[in-house]
Amino acid sequence: MDFAPDLQPVFGIRNWPFSRLTAPTLELGGKGALKDLASNLPRKLQIKRITLYVITIGIVYSLDIWLELLLYWFVPFNTALLLFLYWRLIAEHGAIPDSDSAFGKTRHIDPHWWERPFFAPNGVNYHLDHHLYPSVPFYNLKKLHQLLLDDAGYRHHAHTTKGYLSGLWRECVNNKPSS
Repeated sequence: MDFAPDLQPVFGIRNWPFSRLTAPTLELGGKGALKDLASNLPRKLQIKRITLYVITIGIVYSLDIWLELLLYWFVPFNTALLLFLYWRLIAEHGAIPDSDSAFGKTRHIDPHWWERPFFAPNGVNYHLDHHLYPSVPFYNLKKLHQLLLDDAGYRHHAHTTKGYLSGLWRECVNNKPSS
């Protein structure tokens, strides 16, 4: 089956039907969203973002929940979330032995059950698969991973780690690879 132009695989396997796994995405918020409003984003997307911000400010103002917004959104966003994201970044990209191949840029992590809500929401632990096929949305990454496991080349070259914290300690601090 032919690939969509944005789905060309990074590593030579061309006969998987990934087009059914992809979907268009639309980001309405996130880091740098205000800066993006002044950029060359489509007018329709700019209007959607401004509408989202106006509605949010209106709700916060009308319910008088400024303190709650500060304590339950801004403080965690700028403290705990940044710590989890930093740990996850190091665990997914740090200390990978073969950094020259497409497989050497990141790893797949099998999180422990208690790590999943903090480090791997929405299947971000399928990070290697995401790097190989970035157009596959988060809700299809598990299906993509199962398809990739059918390929001997992927199984041989993919770097897999068990756990975010234990894997981070074992591979990045002690430099002992899992696979």
